[in-house]
Order: sequence, then C-alpha cells, then structure tokens
Amino acid sequence: MSTKDLSKKDTLYKALSFLLLAGFLSYWIFVISLVFFSKPTRDVFPRQSLFYSSLFNQNWRLFSYTKKYSVQLNLVLRTINNSSTTDTINLAGYQMAERKKYIPFNSYEEALERLVHTTITNTGKNAENKAARLKKEVAGKDDLFYVEQSSAAIEKDNRNKDNLTNLENYARHAMHEMGIDTKGKEFQLIIFHHYILPSTAPGSPVFNTNDQTIFFSSYKPF
Repeated sequence: MSTKDLSKKDTLYKALSFLLLAGFLSYWIFVISLVFFSKPTRDVFPRQSLFYSSLFNQNWRLFSYTKKYSVQLNLVLRTINNSSTTDTINLAGYQMAERKKYIPFNSYEEALERLVHTTITNTGKNAENKAARLKKEVAGKDDLFYVEQSSAAIEKDNRNKDNLTNLENYARHAMHEMGIDTKGKEFQLIIFHHYILPSTAPGSPVFNTNDQTIFFSSYKPF
C-alpha cells in the first residue's frame, strides 16, 4: 500500500473521529439544554414532541431522587367556628379500604373510587395551573400565598362547581357511612400530594414527611 493511500486513510479516520465526537457533544449539549426550559418540551415544541421524547428522553438523576406521589384527599372536621379541636380523616384512604373490604362484590365501591379519584385529580390540576400562572404574575411570595389564592380562585370559578359539589357530597356520605356525628360541625377539604418514599432512599424524616398541599376549601357546615 502506497504512502498516499495510508495518508488518505488516516485523514478519513481523523475526520470520522471528529464527526463522532462532535455528534456526541452536540447530543448531550442539546439534552442538557432541555433542562433549562421552564415548560415541558411538548409545550415548547409541540410538533416535534414525539421526536424529542423518542430520541432525547432521559431517565436519570444526578443528585436528587425522582419524586413519585399519589393525590390524596383529607377532610378536616371541627366544631363550627372553633379551631381548638380538629379531626383529620383521609377520605381517599377510606374509599380504598371500602373497595378492598367488599371484594369481590365491590363494583359500586370501585365505581365510586374512580369517580372520587378523577374529581380529586381534576380539581388538583386546576389548582396547580392557577398557582403556576399566579407565580408568573406575582413572583417572590411563599408557597402558602399561591395555594391560598389559587384555592380561592377555584372556589369562585363556576367551571369547578360540579367537581367541588361532588367532593362535598362524598364527604357527607363518608361521614354518614362511618357513623361520625356531624351535628354542629363544619368541614374543610384538602387535596395534597403524598410523595412516595423511593425504595433506595435513606430513611430520613425529610423523605417521609414530604407532603405538598395544592388546594384547600373554605369551611362549610354539614
């Protein structure tokens, strides 16, 4: 093989190496740059979202654990206009227990659980969306401010009336089924994210108490 042929091969290998390196660096620069978007990629590039998710989607963490959560519904029960003594009941947990209790004849409980879960999820998402818009309009406040404002907006918005009415009616139904005396009492509904402890996470209280309230209603009498 001539010196000229060897020189051509060396040049080709060098060019190919540079192209591979450039492609590798370009790929990871683009992937990392996606982190800095304030919105999901599907909102920034809606037409190319399938392309990005199939080619650039990543499932890894550097320092923090990926948070998984369940949406929960609490009922806070107290004597009217008296906050000195309150009882808190997890209605989502109660409904799940009811479904399990009547297996296999639990078609009614399953349907009710689906309805309650869908209503909780929809109301929570609406509250989160309102809070996110409010953060852009009024920056620098603490989380409680945004939750209070978005919760009040949800209650005033007629588009959420059916969801809230369904949750309130379910709360009354659950109290009746549990045999809890509600005479002279009022209640508040709280929707929150209960973060699930990763199996590989350290057993620290920081992980175990990481719940986030996303909506709470005003108190209403039974």
